[in-house]
Amino acid sequence: MRNKHFPDHVSRLRGMFCFLDLDSATKAGGWGCHFVPDYLAELSLVGAAPVRRKYDANWITYGKPDLHWAADYWRGIPYPDAEPIWETIVEGRFFVLGTDLRQRAYQRVKDEFPESLMILELARLAVFAESDFGNIAAFLRTEGDELKIEYYQDWTEAENPAFMMKIAGLREKGIAVNHFDLMQHIAADSFGNVPDLRPYQRKLHFKTNQDQN
Repeated sequence: MRNKHFPDHVSRLRGMFCFLDLDSATKAGGWGCHFVPDYLAELSLVGAAPVRRKYDANWITYGKPDLHWAADYWRGIPYPDAEPIWETIVEGRFFVLGTDLRQRAYQRVKDEFPESLMILELARLAVFAESDFGNIAAFLRTEGDELKIEYYQDWTEAENPAFMMKIAGLREKGIAVNHFDLMQHIAADSFGNVPDLRPYQRKLHFKTNQDQN
């Protein structure tokens, strides 16, 4: 529906979801267990594409399986007989504002992957060097009759001298650097260990035509 009739709208599979105001984010708290208000974070969209279209998320919650309502969702029409919950799908980069969420994330990595702290710090600094080094993304792929969710990390610039020079020059620009997490691995001439995300991978068996026959 989107690709055929609304090709200039950001795909739900490609874009990132956010709420442009706190009121909409608060209303989304009624969605149930898959939405946790404690995980709300304020974001900067300065690195995102300028398109800012709003869609009523109630269509996703209450729409019928026949998907005849999908056109109204993409038109931005409110769902009838319900107070709208406006979600926005944006392309590009989001920057998390404030320190609480980042500190909690850092502690999680420190507890679970203590040998990955140098990689984490380089990935954090890479943003200031306009690099995607260290980014982790989940991908879906099929293997036989299984659908797998696997995680991949971007190491494209790990051995790029220009990237490392940019990282080294960040301190002169006033960017705070966690030298402790860096130096313990630099002394060993190592990046440390890549976080082992295999326990977070998932496999889902789906029926093939042969199964159905």
